[in-house]
Amino acid sequence: ALPWFPRLSLGALSDDNHLHVDPQVASDNGLGAREIALLCRDRLAALRAPGWRKPPPLGDVDAVVVTPALSTGYRALAVAASVRAAGAGAVVIAAACAARDAVDRVAPPLRVVALWVSPAAHFDPGACLPPPPPK
Repeated sequence: ALPWFPRLSLGALSDDNHLHVDPQVASDNGLGAREIALLCRDRLAALRAPGWRKPPPLGDVDAVVVTPALSTGYRALAVAASVRAAGAGAVVIAAACAARDAVDRVAPPLRVVALWVSPAAHFDPGACLPPPPPK
């Protein structure tokens, strides 16, 4: 998120420093590589809790990344990059629902399995997911 506009996502950053940036948001806000690096440096420290260590190697396995909804796809791309860096071969993103532009952004290079894909560019993930059960 941008510090001056927290509801606007710049992209996604994983705790092992895999970054995917929305080029339109970066351009619209006049962000170059230096500004993005500074934002990421500050955010990376918050992502890494005390005692954080690099994830162990996965070995030569295929991976499925499961998410309730795929709204932009940037987080899925960052997680997939982390999983691949840990040694996974093929990576599949599985989501209950997804926005059409997120699917187009993620596939290819990744395979996406979604139960429902919104024809709109943006959607409310809560609208396609059932409410949580009462406690």
